[in-house]
Amino acid sequence: MRMEAHHLTRKPMSTANEAVVPGPESGRRLRGLRGRVDRFLSQQNGFFRQVLMLSSGTLASQLILLISGIGLARIYDPNQFGSLSIFISVLTLMSVMAAWRYEAAIPLPAKVEEAAELLALSLLVLGAMTASSIAIVWAWGTRIIAFLPQGELLETCLWLVPLGLLSTGLHRICGSWMVREGNFRGIAGNSIVQTLLQVTSQIGFGVFSGTTLGLISGDVLGRTGGACTLWRRCWHSCREPLRSVHPQNLPTIARRYWRFPFISSWAALVNAACNYLPHILIALYFGLGVAGLFALAQRVITMPCTLLGHSVAKVYLRECARLRHERKDLKQLFWRTVLSQSLTACLVIMLLVAPAPWYFGWVFGNEWAEAGWYAWPLAAVLFIRLIALPLGTTLDVFERQDLHLLRESIRAAAVVTAILLSAALRTSPFVAIGLFSIAACLANGVGIFVVWNLIRKDEGLVQS
Repeated sequence: MRMEAHHLTRKPMSTANEAVVPGPESGRRLRGLRGRVDRFLSQQNGFFRQVLMLSSGTLASQLILLISGIGLARIYDPNQFGSLSIFISVLTLMSVMAAWRYEAAIPLPAKVEEAAELLALSLLVLGAMTASSIAIVWAWGTRIIAFLPQGELLETCLWLVPLGLLSTGLHRICGSWMVREGNFRGIAGNSIVQTLLQVTSQIGFGVFSGTTLGLISGDVLGRTGGACTLWRRCWHSCREPLRSVHPQNLPTIARRYWRFPFISSWAALVNAACNYLPHILIALYFGLGVAGLFALAQRVITMPCTLLGHSVAKVYLRECARLRHERKDLKQLFWRTVLSQSLTACLVIMLLVAPAPWYFGWVFGNEWAEAGWYAWPLAAVLFIRLIALPLGTTLDVFERQDLHLLRESIRAAAVVTAILLSAALRTSPFVAIGLFSIAACLANGVGIFVVWNLIRKDEGLVQS
């Protein structure tokens, strides 16, 4: 009888065919978990939607560049591409100081009036720097040509530098304002317009002349058209705030953001040196032909960085600034970016870089086949740069331009030392690019660690 009573009081075991009905407590837990998941997804949806919008325009422009690159590689030879890489390197190094980096501060202020004052200040500085570049080319153009490797090939193109400087600086200033406004659709559309103008001009000049001047003129024409288009888009939203700017306030705003011209500008200059000085050094020690092959390999391999790295960086900058204004934790944003960019990098390396030695010669022509082998050591740089690019904008949000300068100085010293060491040891170009890649990866890793350490310290201040 006792066994029967005990048997009757036991709860029946649920079988596979029986439905388990959750109790009130488990139901509340499930609803709470689903609510947290829904809130998380809704918060991330805006971030990824903005990244997707920017990436769509950049993807279209990069596909145009890739397809046109096939034709350009059959019109121009590696020596001419080497000359183009040197011109772009010089222009980029100069354009970093085009607005003294005040444009990088435009997305940061909470008040639109302060942002408009930064915009006006950036435009004034750009005008002064453009005038200075014209004077420099007129006074010391011959000496500059003599300094560059095989600079006589660029002598006819030197007067394009001031126009390229003005266009690149205006593009950066307007882009920063549109990032602040969240107008990512306009940025994406402009990248397509600029790329179409650039490749159409380069192909047109190549068909009629096939000279280095035509290749470089097409690049500058694309920059100019893109800058004009972006300014027209930007003017609709900045017109009224600019009219309310008082000139007497500009010295005050210049002093408020003094770290950007005095520290961040030098850090950006060192960053540009890291990216473009290797082209000049490779041309100097290994020849224009090798520099052209390296430029094509880097152009193809860095497409994902241009597509996703810079697109994610723009959205990350805006999101990071918003979270910090609201005194919220940034660690989740940091790790989400690291994870997504790492997965993207692995996918790109498998699809784009691994088969490069076998498709470069077939796609671009036999004289470009060696560039496919240069792509292999650059894969490591692609991986780390996709992660480091967006995270690096955290330093601008925290206004830690000193850390930015330190990070870029380490990276510049590492990559320049690697190429100079290769030249001293008389290694092959492939070994030189391999040493360059190792140095770049180590330096970018240090930069990521610096950002993570800064976020951890800021979390402690928020909690206290």
